[in-house]
Amino acid sequence: VHELADKGLPKAHAFRGGKEYSARTVDQHLGLNKRAIVGTMAQTAAQRFLMPVTECEFTFNTLLDELGRDVWSSGGNGRRPFRCTGAALSVALGLVEASCPQSSCRVMLITGGACNVGPGKVVGEELAETIRSHLDLQKGSPNAKYSNDALKFYTMLATRAVSCGFAVDIFACSLDQVGLHEMKVLANRTGGFMVMSDSFSMHVFKDSLRKVFECDESGYLKLGFNAKMEVFTSREFKCCGAVGALTSLQKKGPCVAETEIGE
Repeated sequence: VHELADKGLPKAHAFRGGKEYSARTVDQHLGLNKRAIVGTMAQTAAQRFLMPVTECEFTFNTLLDELGRDVWSSGGNGRRPFRCTGAALSVALGLVEASCPQSSCRVMLITGGACNVGPGKVVGEELAETIRSHLDLQKGSPNAKYSNDALKFYTMLATRAVSCGFAVDIFACSLDQVGLHEMKVLANRTGGFMVMSDSFSMHVFKDSLRKVFECDESGYLKLGFNAKMEVFTSREFKCCGAVGALTSLQKKGPCVAETEIGE
């Protein structure tokens, strides 16, 4: 987790990729509930990580330019590069949960391979172990042994995001599978975008990402955040569910049927 406020000496906080992180844990590690004094002004500690683009554009671009492959060996040619996507998502959600709950917020996952370390893993580290196929999922074969745990983990993350009103976007660019079957619940339940492409250099990814930040004539993003919809029906009708990327508010009432469809 990189700090954006400090322009002189870049700082980053490292989390272990083999475990899940709650909002409270991330809060304690990053000190988000503390206040830092800068001159005569007091700013929340979260502003070290969440800032307007106009105030951190240079630092942000520098971080992106300096990103590179992990210098630590992954164990040889017969093993996959380590990817702890699930842990990274839990830290990102914990950061925004602790600093700006019920706010206009999107968590954007940009991934180029399947998670193989920690929570949410869908394949092992060895290349000899192939990633599960649709047939493996249907038959419940041993090759799909990680799928159920991964589905439970990403469903739990989706529930955390929904409770705070966040959207989670997934941009997956790879010639091989990235585990989207297990992760799609994040976008489906939060109303996020889900984009797949063969490479980050293709227009599908570039145009889609650019479209997310498109603004209207007034300079506002063409997006809705934390939208809630309630349906009121006549006595003869009851609502069983809805079609689309959304989640039930779990409210009971005379307009809500006992049988749920879609959850």
